Amino acid sequence: MKNRGESETMINISEKMKEHNELVKKRTLSIKEWAEVEGISYNQALKFTHIKDFPIIKLGRERRVVVSRLDKWFEDHIGTEVI
Repeated sequence: MKNRGESETMINISEKMKEHNELVKKRTLSIKEWAEVEGISYNQALKFTHIKDFPIIKLGRERRVVVSRLDKWFEDHIGTEVI
């Protein structure tokens, strides 16, 4: 049985994880959001997220595109067929 201190600690950890996830979401785009920005279909955007070095982060089951890494990724792949 958990005591009050352990329960409060678990609540604090849970709150910190939620705060962290919200911060990550501000620095990232969902696949749907990124597809809209790029003017491509959702399915095309989804294919990009399965490329080994494409800049994504997984939050649970959700994949999010890391905006700050996109330009470098595209520069590194100029002239190559990616999908």
